[in-house]
Amino acid sequence: MNSKLFDFDITSNEETGIVEYTDLTDIDRAMAKFWGNVLNSMTVTDTARKENREFVGFMKKPINEMLFVGQFDDPISFMHHVVAKRPDFKTMLPCCYLSRDPSIVYCDGSDYVDLIDFATITDSNGNVTANVSKSFLKLNYTITSLCWDKSTAGRIGLGLSMYLRRNKRNRPHTFKAKSMIAGTPVLLHIEINQPAMIMGTPIDISFSENRVTGNSFTIEVIAEVLEAKATKTTVNHVSVVTPSEFM
Repeated sequence: MNSKLFDFDITSNEETGIVEYTDLTDIDRAMAKFWGNVLNSMTVTDTARKENREFVGFMKKPINEMLFVGQFDDPISFMHHVVAKRPDFKTMLPCCYLSRDPSIVYCDGSDYVDLIDFATITDSNGNVTANVSKSFLKLNYTITSLCWDKSTAGRIGLGLSMYLRRNKRNRPHTFKAKSMIAGTPVLLHIEINQPAMIMGTPIDISFSENRVTGNSFTIEVIAEVLEAKATKTTVNHVSVVTPSEFM
């Protein structure tokens, strides 16, 4: 006759092959918020000066008319986009737009090593539902200002560039993007790479018999991206029995 000593469960987690990634548009939104805050911080006190009149009008705009976000190949394509939505496009300037290069480039070096299965996501019962890995991308964003007056273009361009050249304590060059993965909210770290090296390329184009001027800045950021590999929890019930010959 056998005698059962005790029972216990063995829990194992196996990956199902289903994978989810964080969305790059969440990083786009964080970048837009960052530059929106920079634009909102600008002001001018000498509002009566002729050279400042256009900029004074720019300061009065809501942020969604100061800064546009989208995939625009160049200033001309952006202006066509504006005209398609607002026939009174002359009132849309001055404004800025933000675009991201769709290229996917990963970071190299010891500071940005991929972290494989560095974290897990669990359900309300404590079961692991996903293994999470992290990589670091280099993303290039272009922020472009478009104005009618050169003085306004100079003021906005100076403000965008000088903001990044100041010390990190007062003007942080790192921030976070809210994202979701495997049903769980996460924060992705973003860092502006070499902020002091920012350079503006002047813009001078003809559009609808008008001259448009401004500056275009390319900013490289290093952003975290996450991968979640779904797992399935299996529980096996085990009983330990002593054979009768040992009784």
